[in-house]
Amino acid sequence: MDTNVIGLLIIIGLIPIRPFARLIPDYKYDLVITGQEMGCPCPDFRIIKGELNIPNCILINYSNLYKDEINLTQNSLFKEYNYEIAHSQIYVNGNVVSVEHVSDDDYTPVFDVKNWKVKSYIPIFWTFGRTKTVLYLIFGVSGSIYFLITLTILIIKRIRIKTAYNRSV
Repeated sequence: MDTNVIGLLIIIGLIPIRPFARLIPDYKYDLVITGQEMGCPCPDFRIIKGELNIPNCILINYSNLYKDEINLTQNSLFKEYNYEIAHSQIYVNGNVVSVEHVSDDDYTPVFDVKNWKVKSYIPIFWTFGRTKTVLYLIFGVSGSIYFLITLTILIIKRIRIKTAYNRSV
């Protein structure tokens, strides 16, 4: 088996765990956010980097407004909650659409995410649904078996060549 084919198989096998997000430029995104621990009466996400653009009509009506923490609209980021993604650093692009009451006299902006990417390294297959995960595992196992069989055949051929060379000498 050619080393190029082995390299190609390794690259294809590692695609779901490569940090593709690092290949996308950062300047396209407004904020970097990360999830906060649940259980407290506080917003769901904290802004790590960037500045939140809040419309003037909201700023005028709400004086006790968090400016470094946000909640997201229900349809904007996660269809199903994923702890690993939510607590990674996430680049987001979008805008403030409303305000939610958090506690006593405190309010938090509600952010509608238009597009996002995970900043830090995570396995991409954590974002797969059930069908994609099963397909990945099937292809991964069958590809690994194929790779091991091919590698075993290559080793056996090399051993035969060396033993044939030693016999002829």
